[in-house]
Amino acid sequence: MKKLEINGVIVNDNDKSVYEWFEMSATCPKDVKEFLATLDGSEPIQVAINSQGGSVFAGSEIYTLLKSYQEEVEVMVTNLT
Repeated sequence: MKKLEINGVIVNDNDKSVYEWFEMSATCPKDVKEFLATLDGSEPIQVAINSQGGSVFAGSEIYTLLKSYQEEVEVMVTNLT
């Protein structure tokens, strides 16, 4: 089972570089797309979320990406700090 870690603030693709510049943890939909592109679609994935929130629009896009994945997706919320 492959593991996707979603850490930090949920941001739009265009805003991620600002967080990287300040060395702040953030996740954007592009990160999830790139992770899913490495899979062949035949194995389950585990998603570990450690985020205090962020963009509702980016979060909705991430949700849709994970929901459309063909195999099982197990989600764990590890921390909310």
